[in-house]
Amino acid sequence: MFFNRIRMLCRILLGSFLAFSFTWFFFETIENVHPESVPESVGAKIEINQMNDAEKTETQPCPEGLSCINSSAAFLSHPENVPENEEVFIINSEDFNADLAVRLLNPEEDPATINDITEMDKIEETYEEELPSEAYLEEEEMSDAETIRQYGKDYHIYHGHRNIREMGILPSKRPLYFGPQPVIAVVIDDMGISPKRTSDIISLKAPLTSSFLTYARKLPEQVAAARSAGHEIMIHVPMQAKSNKDAAPDVLTTKMPPEEIRERLEAMLSKFDGIKGINNHMGSLFTEDSERLGAVMEVLKEHGLFFLDSKTSARSVGRQEAGKHGVVYAHRHVFLDNENNVDYINGQLRLAERIARKNGYAVAIGHPKSGTYQALAAWLPELEKKGIKLVPMSKIVEVTGIPQ
Repeated sequence: MFFNRIRMLCRILLGSFLAFSFTWFFFETIENVHPESVPESVGAKIEINQMNDAEKTETQPCPEGLSCINSSAAFLSHPENVPENEEVFIINSEDFNADLAVRLLNPEEDPATINDITEMDKIEETYEEELPSEAYLEEEEMSDAETIRQYGKDYHIYHGHRNIREMGILPSKRPLYFGPQPVIAVVIDDMGISPKRTSDIISLKAPLTSSFLTYARKLPEQVAAARSAGHEIMIHVPMQAKSNKDAAPDVLTTKMPPEEIRERLEAMLSKFDGIKGINNHMGSLFTEDSERLGAVMEVLKEHGLFFLDSKTSARSVGRQEAGKHGVVYAHRHVFLDNENNVDYINGQLRLAERIARKNGYAVAIGHPKSGTYQALAAWLPELEKKGIKLVPMSKIVEVTGIPQ
């Protein structure tokens, strides 16, 4: 009996000791993050700065796009855990969000893309001109001014124009025929600059058209991924804007002689294979220049490529120069995402639907923005019920490119 009591007491003491040890270890682990847990690929610790203004010190260099201050042992919970050769950035809390945390602390991510989340938000300020907000329609696609004014409600529903070849006549102007359903091509410009947002668009496995900028990082890998998702590939060629925002690499300008333009465009084309066409990035000034745009058309004709005019300028001579050089031509009708707002983008998608029902087709251009991805992810599965077909851009120009 005595030995049983001793044995029971030992078990109680041992259990209490183990419970205390486990509890101490658990709370100590939460409080102290061992430096070895920081991914090597990041190369820097991150502390969220929630100090008062009086406690802040002089701003120091930090990851581009973020606001940091000098690291100080006083503001680090355990400065002894920071190796001497490791940088510590203290980031203002207003600059920090969940997306940024994932990007900074993902051990599989290339450190060069550390600012991927903020990079696309800045691209319009850096490389993009202000895009027209109104729909662009050629005169031959309109019935009269009243139809345009009432476009939201009173439009002709497209029932599928008969194929002219079945009619046995040869009219002077062939009506456009895209099949029994109206069709829409959705072109996503600026692809490749943000790997994260490019990946979001690529995750939409549908016959979208991805137009890649020529200076994107890891271009072959991103293009291959888009093709695997069923996207058609285009080249988004930088051209000079009126706003003087011509800092984009590879940009074609009106100051360049035609021969230089041809050489530069050939170099851009050499980065891709299996493409069928290009469209202009910016270009409100360049697309008004007949001589320079004509040089572009000469190269496109040699390679058998079409030209999609983004219509950043209503005075673009794209149609005239394409016709002069025998290049297949089309133009966009709607920009989807001048506002990165899902409700706005949904409204623009509905506008594209109305144009398609009236004319048989529509071309909508968007960008790899968060709102565009969300809107398209919800819109694409609904197209079949709406009686509208999504097609790659090359299917549009197969019809619009035939001389009328």
